[in-house]
Amino acid sequence: MAKPNWDATNIPDQKGRVVIITGATSGLGKEAARVLAGKKASVIMAVRNGNKGEGVADEIRKEFPNADLTVRELDLTSLSSVKNFSESDCCSSGLDKNGSAASFRYSQSSKRFCPSSLRISVRSWLTSRHPR
Repeated sequence: MAKPNWDATNIPDQKGRVVIITGATSGLGKEAARVLAGKKASVIMAVRNGNKGEGVADEIRKEFPNADLTVRELDLTSLSSVKNFSESDCCSSGLDKNGSAASFRYSQSSKRFCPSSLRISVRSWLTSRHPR
């Protein structure tokens, strides 16, 4: 039996859900932000460059005028940036982590992680509810 094709049209309405997307200024992160904003999720775009993030948010708002987008600066290689992000209003309001987990194998100075040693793994909604 052939597997059915799956694409963004299969994503149900996400109203009432909050998602944090890292790398939301390009590639898969940008596309995830666009699609989830179109599905009515509250999207927090965690980006290294705030100006670039605002530009991408403006692009998404042109396509989805009612999109709920928040741009926040986050550099995952900087301990102070991660701390500031985690203490910001977008994260201090009881945000549900939706089964995400972060594990760090790191070599670090007092202020920075080595980027090649940072690993973040996220169990997606799809895989957790639709095992193969």
